Amino acid sequence: MLLGAGSAAADTAGDPGSTNPAPTSAASPSASSVADRGARLGRGSDARRAAVASTISGVRDVPAAASAGVASAVAAVNSAASALPAPAAPSSSAAINRFNRVNRVRPTPPRLLPEPVTPVPVVPSANPVDPAQFAGTYYEQGSVKQFFSIGLVNTKAVYSLNPDGTIRVENSGNYFFNRGPRSSIVGAAVPVNADNTALNVGFGGTPSANPPGNYTILAYAPDYSWVIVSDPSGRSGYILTRDKNISPEQYQELLTRARALGVRGNITPTTQFR
Repeated sequence: MLLGAGSAAADTAGDPGSTNPAPTSAASPSASSVADRGARLGRGSDARRAAVASTISGVRDVPAAASAGVASAVAAVNSAASALPAPAAPSSSAAINRFNRVNRVRPTPPRLLPEPVTPVPVVPSANPVDPAQFAGTYYEQGSVKQFFSIGLVNTKAVYSLNPDGTIRVENSGNYFFNRGPRSSIVGAAVPVNADNTALNVGFGGTPSANPPGNYTILAYAPDYSWVIVSDPSGRSGYILTRDKNISPEQYQELLTRARALGVRGNITPTTQFR
């Protein structure tokens, strides 16, 4: 029964004389379907055929008209975009910042190159040194640590005059603790200039008297209460004082002076137990 009902409905829809039109689809008909349908309906009167023909012609012209309208609109947009002026180049820092914000341009930070550092030349003290006044005991308050001096505390140097005009040098200290293992070494110092401000120090035989020497006295107090020592390269450095313990302010003052005099090595404090 369902199949027969469906066939009858289809026959009725195809009959041009039927008063019941066929149900339309929910989707919009295409131009070809409308034309085919109009051709079937146009088999009636002349007036009806003329109306159908006019409708078919209009439907067939719709896609062409739409395409022409879209093409015209695209052409107008492109023409307007090409007519826009290019962004003007900014002429000031404020304009540059505004231009970057508007156009979302992230400026590249300038590359800063480190300024060249010219080492301060290490030169001996301008004041001649009197070996007799220089002789005695000095306590090391700070130094550029060497491999043999790492861990040394209570470090001191005792200078005395030898009969041959050289200077006896005795360095000593304790390792790690106040009464830790003791270290001591004895050597000699030979002046290599007339002012006795540059010397060669050696441990094992008499050192050479040829300049420039390896022990440069950079500065000392008028009463020889402190002395700053380095070498011609500035890589070594010693802060020596007659007092076993000094104030932090005096140590910082002597450290600053050593840097200004050209000591490039890293001077670190030396512990002196009371």
